[in-house]
Amino acid sequence: MPIDEYRQANLDNWNDRAAIHAASRFYDLAGYVSDPDKISEVIEF
Repeated sequence: MPIDEYRQANLDNWNDRAAIHAASRFYDLAGYVSDPDKISEVIEF
C-alpha cells in the first residue's frame, strides 16, 4: 500500500473514533465549552 493510502487509512481511523472520544464523560468537552477558564493558562499556552 502506498504511503498516502496508509496516511488516509490512519486519518479515517482517527476520524471514526473522534466522535466516540468527544462524547465520553472522560474528556468533559461540555465543561470546557461552558467554562473556558477551566483550561489553565499553561495548557492554553
